[in-house]
Amino acid sequence: MSTLTAARTRRALAAVLALGLAAYVGLFLNTTVTSFVRAPFGDGFDILAVEFEAQDRGAPGGYLWHPHNGHHIVWLRLLTSLDVRIFHGQSAIFLVAALLAILAATGVIVRQILAGVENRAQALALAAIAPFALLTSLNAFDVSVPINTPYVFAMAFAVAAFALAEGRGPGLPTVAGLLALSAGAAMGNSVGLATVPVLMAAILRRPERGRLPWFWVAGPILVAVFVATAGPISVGAEAQAATLLERALRGLRYFASFCGLPWSASSERMPLPGGLQAVTRVAGPALGVLLAALGAALAARPAGGEAPRDRLDRFCSSLILFSLAAAAMAALGRVDARPDAQIPVRYSVLMAPLHIGVLVLLATRFGGRVRLGGGAKVGLLAAVLLAALAHQYAGAHVVRRYCSTIVQTAAAFDRGERTPEMTLYVYPRLDHAEAMTAEMKRRGLYQFR
Repeated sequence: MSTLTAARTRRALAAVLALGLAAYVGLFLNTTVTSFVRAPFGDGFDILAVEFEAQDRGAPGGYLWHPHNGHHIVWLRLLTSLDVRIFHGQSAIFLVAALLAILAATGVIVRQILAGVENRAQALALAAIAPFALLTSLNAFDVSVPINTPYVFAMAFAVAAFALAEGRGPGLPTVAGLLALSAGAAMGNSVGLATVPVLMAAILRRPERGRLPWFWVAGPILVAVFVATAGPISVGAEAQAATLLERALRGLRYFASFCGLPWSASSERMPLPGGLQAVTRVAGPALGVLLAALGAALAARPAGGEAPRDRLDRFCSSLILFSLAAAAMAALGRVDARPDAQIPVRYSVLMAPLHIGVLVLLATRFGGRVRLGGGAKVGLLAAVLLAALAHQYAGAHVVRRYCSTIVQTAAAFDRGERTPEMTLYVYPRLDHAEAMTAEMKRRGLYQFR
């Protein structure tokens, strides 16, 4: 290929990628705004109940640590407190905070890729993987619905911790930073505790550890504190009666389905067409097994040097291990609560690091073996972008429809209507929802309801 032809091919590839990425991110932002659910519902009522009690008692702030169904949701409680006490219940603070968090995590990953790949054209192409994997219309569901934002916070703090672990200052300040970021991830959701063992493995793989091994002492203590104070997780009676073998098989199925997100997502609250539902129940878990096996194989042998390429390799391995650990934790903690192995799409953001890690490692380790002509590259990129945009558009339709159902059902509830589906979309106990709605009105909050 001549120099002129190569230059034209690079420009064509850059133009196609830029246009596709702009449309993709635009769809994400549009879905985030148009599917925004401002009114509290579901667990939001429980969180507000704790906030109101704390206000009435004049609690100084310790209630932020109060567990919710086995999780320390400190960031969600803090945002709820700010929203109620400063903004009088507008909910916009949740959307802004979660959007900034997911964009920051995307930026951190992009920066790591750009720093770890020497070829500038290849670096820019690989860096695009981060927004394509994280800024999906399905992940917009975790940004636009306040009670789903803890998953974004847990993921964002974890990504920052993995980047810090590959930094060039392996001293005690770095150890303190790793502990703070690990705690931040766990204060989003208990799945953030997966950050600790992944960091311990990352430190072990570093050729230059300095004082980082002190994290091996402090990290488990941090986990012990969170676990000891997390409280119980509610489970169903049917699951409690299951045999050990049944629970093990159910756990494996749950793990496979979790790793297959978002293509394995299923929920009675977000019904899919019959044919598509069958695909998610079979193809989704099968893809999850494939991704988990491939990710584990790639992460098992990270680079051992200190070059930027080696740091990126270990960073991507940490991303993979975090998602796999999150899936394992979910399988252990939620399998008893969901005997039907339904995996809500809100967990998909926790699998995005797996997708990024696998794709980047495949490209950096084996991409040099693939030889394509200029026209083939442009055509392949265009086909991939079209498929990604179609997936983005379909996901946006699903999320908007679901969020619209929540808003419309809550509005009907406020008008005094009572229907069976309100126990799914508003709150399982409608009498409690009525009491909380009345209390919000008495306090002058969420007046748009």
